[in-house]
Amino acid sequence: MQSNTNHLLLGETVFIPDYDKSAFLEKGNPDNAIYFKDLIFKEGTPFAVLNYNSLLRNQYYGLDLELLKYNKKILLPKPLLTAPLTDEKQIDDINKLARDRNQGFQILKPAVQERLGGKEVLPKAYLEDYEFTVHLQHRDYEKGVLISTSNPKNVIPLKFANWDRDVSGYQIPFNKITGTYAHLDLDRIVEVAPNIVFLRIGDDLELDPVGVGKKLINGSGTEMLLKFPYQDKHVATRIPCPRRVKESIVKNTTQKKSKKENESQSSNSTNKRPIKFKTR
Repeated sequence: MQSNTNHLLLGETVFIPDYDKSAFLEKGNPDNAIYFKDLIFKEGTPFAVLNYNSLLRNQYYGLDLELLKYNKKILLPKPLLTAPLTDEKQIDDINKLARDRNQGFQILKPAVQERLGGKEVLPKAYLEDYEFTVHLQHRDYEKGVLISTSNPKNVIPLKFANWDRDVSGYQIPFNKITGTYAHLDLDRIVEVAPNIVFLRIGDDLELDPVGVGKKLINGSGTEMLLKFPYQDKHVATRIPCPRRVKESIVKNTTQKKSKKENESQSSNSTNKRPIKFKTR
């Protein structure tokens, strides 16, 4: 088989083009071959049509008309049938168009190939100047976490990072000096310390769609990739103070002020001198 960088996700199965055999061969199961001659070519269009059975995974049924009603049509760019694509921008543009138009395929770049491989290569998240590894599944934690690459004891639990439900992704209060999660007591907070910033990072499908797929029963990791692109690096962005935190500050400040005023009035009442009346 010729070496190339184009691994193709067709439906939920990974295939590798073999230009000597004029076929796509399933990775790890080369007997499952999709031959270029079986594709439907339409004049005047940039695509070749593949009828691929998505119900019975890892099985290609060619163009059997009896099975056509069960098949998913995949529109493949014709340049993929002649030579590997190497231009990064071209690959990104083709993948985005395929997702937007639901064309049923993706070209898997090296980063996602590694993530799907045998090695547990996980995506990285960068919070300010600190690097973390994204773990959507971890034996020691119930939910997903970010774990510092320099200090494994520095863990950010994602289950606590959902402050405003109408904001997409995770919102993380972060101590930019220590590089740690900032635990905020909403029952007592009256101000946000200057060393605390609020960061937004993507949700599970943004952070690691392969990991989401692997969490499914019998999941291989490819299940979400037709809709959600895999990225091996994520950079958190600063966001304004979440509404819940602001509301708690106002509430606690008002209560504190009210309590102080009540204590002051009580003190004044106690310290008042009694009025003395003259008696004859």
